[in-house]
Parts: sequence; structure tokens; C-alpha cells
Amino acid sequence: MLFRSAGGRAALEAARALDWDATATVRAGGQDVAITGRWRVLPPDSAISTTWLTARGPSTARSLVVSAARGWLVRDTALTPMPPETLAEERHQFYLYALLRLVPLLDPAARLSAAGTDSAGNRGVRVERDGRLPVTLWFDAAPRVVAMMTTFAAPGGGPGDRQDIRLEGTVAAGGITWFRRVVIRRAGSPYFEMDISALRTAAGLDNPMLRGERRP
Repeated sequence: MLFRSAGGRAALEAARALDWDATATVRAGGQDVAITGRWRVLPPDSAISTTWLTARGPSTARSLVVSAARGWLVRDTALTPMPPETLAEERHQFYLYALLRLVPLLDPAARLSAAGTDSAGNRGVRVERDGRLPVTLWFDAAPRVVAMMTTFAAPGGGPGDRQDIRLEGTVAAGGITWFRRVVIRRAGSPYFEMDISALRTAAGLDNPMLRGERRP
């Protein structure tokens, strides 16, 4: 029942890595910044996000790399170690994608508890795990995750501002069904929106940047 609307447990277990193209809007410095890019994710702790300013094109591309307890910011072939507070936050964000694969909810290390229902009648499940910030998932009748509530990771890995996430639409690949659009509000204000145009799945993610090596 839990996995049905997402493509089934077998497909979700096989699709360990997700790779998508998307456009997004980031609220930065009081302004909306439009970006385009590619997200390659092996949740919970490996990811390469390569984005560029939509208005200026791929010449402005930069990559954000998370590899377990390490992370880098990449521009051209230069790798700069990610500041600890940025790494903590990015690791938390990519952990959310792990939960959307649903399979980690079966891990005995994940402590689940009922979180009531939201204003739309969606059922809430709170997920807690050692070393991770708590996350509440809201399931509709399908059941499909349609919303999440957590906090942003603060310096030192503790909780920061509240983060409300809304998931809309679907896109399918590799036998799984993923969200098409995500809208994030931070402390009640717009923060990030992303629309996926294409999705790919794989059994893993192998890239030299994950080892701290420069791109060829």
C-alpha cells in the first residue's frame, strides 16, 4: 500500500539514484533568481547539483557536490571546500529525497509516529532518526507524499527555521513516480520552487567530483 502510487517497492529499491533536469526560482537577497540545471542525487548523502543563471546561460554554471561528510563548490575545474554550515544544510535537504523514496521508512533505525492530519485531511507521519533532523510527511489518499514539514539545518547541525514543502504533479521514469514540482517556504516566506522537465533513474551515481577530483 505504501509504495503503490510511487511505482512499487521493487522499482523504488532499484532506482537508488535519481537524475533530473529542471528550472527553479531561488529567493536570494530579497530577489527571485531564475536558474536552470541538472540534479544528480544518490540519497541520502551523495549529490551533484549543476545550475546556471537562466538569463545568462551555461557559461555561468557551477556545481554543488555533497559526498557523505564532505562537500565542494565547483566552478570551471576549481573545487572549493563547502563551508560546514552549508554542508550541514545541503545534507539535510538531500536527506529529504531519501524519504521520498519511501524505502528508508522501513529501516528499523527510522522511528515513525503518527502526526495527525492536516487541514486537507492528509495523514501525517513523523520520521525521526539518529543524526537527522525530524521530518513530517503528509500522505494523501493515494497514498502519495504531498507535503513535508521540517526545519533548515543550522550551524552545528541543529534545527533552524521551519521549512514547509509542497509537492505537486508527477513525472515517471524507471518504473517509479516522482514529484514534478516542489515549492518550499522558509519561516513562512517563499524560498525555492522547482519544476522538473525530465527524470532518469539508475542503480548508482559514479562521478569523479564525488571523490573530490576535478572534472575532466
